[in-house]
Amino acid sequence: MDRFLARLVALTLPGTLLFFVLWIGLLYQDAGRDLGALARLAPVKCNSMIFGTSRSAQGINPMVIEAHLEDNNRWFNFSFNLTDSPWCEAYSQAIQQKVACSLDATGATTLILCVDPWSMDEVNADGGEFWTKNAWRSPCDTPPWRYALANSSPLDVFCYGSKKDLAHVIVHFVHVIRDQLFNRATLGLPEGIQASGWLPNNRVLSEAQRASAIKERIHFYEHDPIGISWPGRQNAQALRDLIDFLKQVRPRPRILLLRMPVTGPMYALEGDRFPEASSFFTGFAFEHQIEYVDANTYWPQLNDAFFNDGHHMNTAGSRQFSLYLAESVLRVP
Repeated sequence: MDRFLARLVALTLPGTLLFFVLWIGLLYQDAGRDLGALARLAPVKCNSMIFGTSRSAQGINPMVIEAHLEDNNRWFNFSFNLTDSPWCEAYSQAIQQKVACSLDATGATTLILCVDPWSMDEVNADGGEFWTKNAWRSPCDTPPWRYALANSSPLDVFCYGSKKDLAHVIVHFVHVIRDQLFNRATLGLPEGIQASGWLPNNRVLSEAQRASAIKERIHFYEHDPIGISWPGRQNAQALRDLIDFLKQVRPRPRILLLRMPVTGPMYALEGDRFPEASSFFTGFAFEHQIEYVDANTYWPQLNDAFFNDGHHMNTAGSRQFSLYLAESVLRVP
């Protein structure tokens, strides 16, 4: 029996060690392979920041803004998935920590708070899964090995996935091979979370595929349970507390409340399910004396072709929206 166990260990230990070295080593080589948080938890110095959910994580490219503004500001996107970064106490506290350790006050500072009805719903946005509730986390400098063991999956890391099982990973590689062979337009596009915090959505869809993806996402949100009252009391309070904190930053930053653009069907659905949202965001911004922009009504180039589903912008859409922010919204004092 002892000989059998020794042989079993001898056969499995090298492969197990190699597996862990590959898994964690890839994160040290490129933290952006994890699509959850790791690359955004590294030390960074910036003048301006973006906060919100996956809509802003994929939709606002800091590098485009930097290239089209003449103030030499450095931008950083500190947005996550809805389950990780709704407007809740945990996310508000993480932002405060990230601002305290990252913001360089030598230049003009702009802070964009991206909102949407789902991110302030008491059911969808309770922050129950948010990583900042764990003792291992640090918004300013989390070691890749610690993050990998606590909040990462080997399959995610190996293929730039996001909460994927083996079947999804195989499908991912099929898509990659297909794109490489038949769609050269996708070659050279960035993968994973970039150093600026932006997460490119690189899938190139046909018009039919896009229509199907939009329909599927709308169907999901149509049947998603929502709270009895809106906004959630804790969600609204977390946003208030954050704004009060940000107003204390010196020199005082420009604070912009931004409702991210979505496809026409999603915006209509949000109007049906959250009819009070538009008036609330307008009144909230007025109450706190900050700016408010609803990109769904103010972005002239808004087009469903800029999205890969009901509300996540593709790479081309992200570039166009970031240009709009740089050339219109952010140029106006």
